[in-house]
Amino acid sequence: MKGFGKILLGFSILTGLLLFYVHQRVEILRVSYRIHSKSSDLAQKVEDFRRLKFEVNKMRSPDRIQKRLEDMSLPFTLPKQIEVLRVPDQAVPPSETKPFLPNSSPDSFVDFLGQWIQIAQARTEQ
Repeated sequence: MKGFGKILLGFSILTGLLLFYVHQRVEILRVSYRIHSKSSDLAQKVEDFRRLKFEVNKMRSPDRIQKRLEDMSLPFTLPKQIEVLRVPDQAVPPSETKPFLPNSSPDSFVDFLGQWIQIAQARTEQ
């Protein structure tokens, strides 16, 4: 009976390992179905977002706004001329310049860029 006990124990361990393997495969399959479902939902929501963003941009267009205002008998015209004001270059005194250091904070990097970038402002006539 000693030999039969070892065989029974080996068969039980083998059966347990096979059940564990099958359980793991079934769980992997379930997770893959959930992932596929979530990715399909995500793709649908991204498409809905793009469509709605297009609708919002279309509704914000000046031509559409002008048409709606004309339907309500409100005067509205698009600007016919855009005036660009040029800002003269201003020399920065050397005492106010900050050297760029690679390990400096992001604020000092923005300050550094601000010294060299010209800012243009536009104004429309009404």
